[in-house]
Amino acid sequence: MDEEQFAQYIERLSTASV
Repeated sequence: MDEEQFAQYIERLSTASV
């Protein structure tokens, strides 16, 4: 996984937590 994709993955998890 690329760093960019990893960052997006983390951001998505944060958004899903909302």
